[in-house]
Amino acid sequence: TGQYTHDTVGLMWKSAGVGRNLVSIPFMPYDTSLDSVIADQLTGSMINFFSDTIEKWDNASMNYLRAWYNTTTGMWEDWTTPGAAPQFGFDEDVGYWITILSFNPPKEICFVGKVADEERTIALSQGRNLCGTTYPVEVSLGDSELVASGFTGSNINFFSDNIEWWNSGIGNYDRVWYDTSASQWKNWDGSAAAKSFVPCDGFWINVLVFNPPFTWTYPKPYLQPPNN
Repeated sequence: TGQYTHDTVGLMWKSAGVGRNLVSIPFMPYDTSLDSVIADQLTGSMINFFSDTIEKWDNASMNYLRAWYNTTTGMWEDWTTPGAAPQFGFDEDVGYWITILSFNPPKEICFVGKVADEERTIALSQGRNLCGTTYPVEVSLGDSELVASGFTGSNINFFSDNIEWWNSGIGNYDRVWYDTSASQWKNWDGSAAAKSFVPCDGFWINVLVFNPPFTWTYPKPYLQPPNN
């Protein structure tokens, strides 16, 4: 059967295992605060070092902002400033690290929000951009319009912008680049890439310092509905 998206409310679940999980919300949240999007779905504590955490990458400072869940107050708080609200929310089009500590249980995280009713416009600066896909359906690299939007490829992997997905099984990244000589997405080793943008997953888009920044016009996927 096919799938198609509506301008409506959506709900999806994301499994988060012990360790680091690179995630995103596949909808547009009605309230982007961590208390609204994540609430008490992770394991918190009275002390930040014993709480699961959420981190957002700040490209400008090349550093992470971190938050933890305080079970005493029942709220998310900034990691470094006791009692202060987090310095970030849980936004669409953005990837986040959720870290589940080794002595805390894995979680099934529920994401709820509005299904995007139009294409997404995502500004990508030089350096590392931690992104997410604001669609509840899988989108192939070929259908993503990244190259058409300004993603710079090359005939050599080291000179191409690249995308990285976290592979928790090996504790490292799966990386792809765009081979301009073959007009083809490839894995870092040169083999044909079969990666795609999957709902609830986060990923890095790395724009090399000698390549121009660009705005990604990420088209909304339209798939045929099932036949009645």
